[in-house]
Amino acid sequence: MDKDIKLNQEKVSMPSDKLDNKSTININSHHHEESININSQVYEELQREAEEKHFTTKEYVQIILDRHLKRNHMINRIWPELQIAGVDENIILVVNVTDKKFFNVRLHDKYLFCEQDKSTGCNHTAFVWMQAEDLDFRW
Repeated sequence: MDKDIKLNQEKVSMPSDKLDNKSTININSHHHEESININSQVYEELQREAEEKHFTTKEYVQIILDRHLKRNHMINRIWPELQIAGVDENIILVVNVTDKKFFNVRLHDKYLFCEQDKSTGCNHTAFVWMQAEDLDFRW
């Protein structure tokens, strides 16, 4: 079932009693409507990237969401037993929930190294690379 996405700009009162520009994404389906507020800088970046790639902002947001969900489905199919248990500085703690084993994957000068497997190419490093954009690496 497709949902229509409508992008609006509005002022939103922030908890600190300051006003900040926010962009609202309204998602309409046959059953309900909901809104998602995003930071105006994020919205402006999305608009800029969409224009560079010759998409509308609405189309580009849909592409990003589709890509994110497809990537997550693929990760879950390939490594259903792996999860990220934590991130601390340049160490990503990966847990194999089936075997109940933990693996330290460390970021070294732009490559990942699994300390337990002594490898840059094991399943644990591949699993982390697939999620690199979601992690707060200290490049």
